Amino acid sequence: MAGVSDDERHPDEYCGRTPRLGSILAIALIAAAALIAVGCGGGQEFSAEEFVEEANSHGAGLELGAPLDSSREGAELYEVTVEPADGAEPALGEQHGGGTITVTEDAADAEAEYARCEETVSLFCYRAANIVLFFDEEASPDTLGRVAQALKAMQGG
Repeated sequence: MAGVSDDERHPDEYCGRTPRLGSILAIALIAAAALIAVGCGGGQEFSAEEFVEEANSHGAGLELGAPLDSSREGAELYEVTVEPADGAEPALGEQHGGGTITVTEDAADAEAEYARCEETVSLFCYRAANIVLFFDEEASPDTLGRVAQALKAMQGG
């Protein structure tokens, strides 16, 4: 459409990236990460609570944790965990999948944050509007797959 930006045509797109790891974990995640759209728009903005509620309504299983200290202006950081799909408690010595949610002031700031994350080798990143999710390389494929599927469902409305 002439005179209409990509963000106006696709305001609610979400994205994630395939990790650049040479391990079996990376191969297992290719299918899950491929579910997330390549292009990312930014029509809606979320608070951390709103994002977790919306993602969970699509099966993400996220639990928002405590706020984290951040020296970055215009960004709020929170702990986040992903509960097991079956609701079972983790075995002794194991933990729920965990990561960080960064809430930026707008989608443009989230795009920049997401780009920084993509430059790392050991983080898995997802972006939804003004939210960026970070998970480390120890996150399970099931955990990341559920998050990816939930974000894809959010994209579809």
